[in-house]
Amino acid sequence: LSDMGKEVLICLDGDAERYTSMLDPLPLFPEGREMKDAARVFTTGRNFAFVMVDCSEPERTGRAAQALLYAEASISIDHHVTSKEAADFSYSEPEISSASELLYWLFKLSAIPVTRTMGNALFMGIVFDTGGLRHSCTSADTFQMAADLKRKGVDTTHLTNQLLHTKSLSEMKALSAAINQSKLYQGKTQQGEALGVLISYLSLSDMNRYGFSSSDCDGVVAHLNEIREAETCLFLRELTPGTIRVNMRSKHVVDVNRENEALC
Repeated sequence: LSDMGKEVLICLDGDAERYTSMLDPLPLFPEGREMKDAARVFTTGRNFAFVMVDCSEPERTGRAAQALLYAEASISIDHHVTSKEAADFSYSEPEISSASELLYWLFKLSAIPVTRTMGNALFMGIVFDTGGLRHSCTSADTFQMAADLKRKGVDTTHLTNQLLHTKSLSEMKALSAAINQSKLYQGKTQQGEALGVLISYLSLSDMNRYGFSSSDCDGVVAHLNEIREAETCLFLRELTPGTIRVNMRSKHVVDVNRENEALC
């Protein structure tokens, strides 16, 4: 959008340094400012569009959700099965691996050149959402996209290592605590197949005791799902008193998007 002469500000709550440190500087919407102040933040004035990427539910976008009230137009670009149509324009492709892959093919369809700078961000997106091009959502088109970006000069090895195989001490403490507090339940699916369900949790008191924060738990569920006996993993972490986030992963048998009632 910047290359097209648009003024762009990214509204992102939470600590994104792990990702932004690998990219060129990003124009972030100022911390502590709300969307109702956009007229004083954008140099072009109050007429702006709101784009939700990788999410179609405003309630999950933090302070950015206010933009639906103040933007001239809104659009959501998402790949989740649970996509809703809260924006003026909604585009969803649940069969595609990630929002980054969806954007890539939209760029190609619209003849928008994908630069190496754009390619770095797009590759990070598919690597993260496919677990390093190994989840079942990875298609032949996903590999084609990765190959195209590699040819553009994207350092795929560096980005993959930094995203998936480089962790801080506090992140390792979070993983260790989650493993120690995990429990494996053995059962069967409705079709009679063996099913191991691993459940783990971390409370705010756990985080204070062991010296890590909620953001250090972002990759925990993916590692729990690497445990051989676990077909499906549920990881619960307390964000604030009384507010708990649940992450689910599975290997082959269970579709955690559609069959979660069977796990209750």
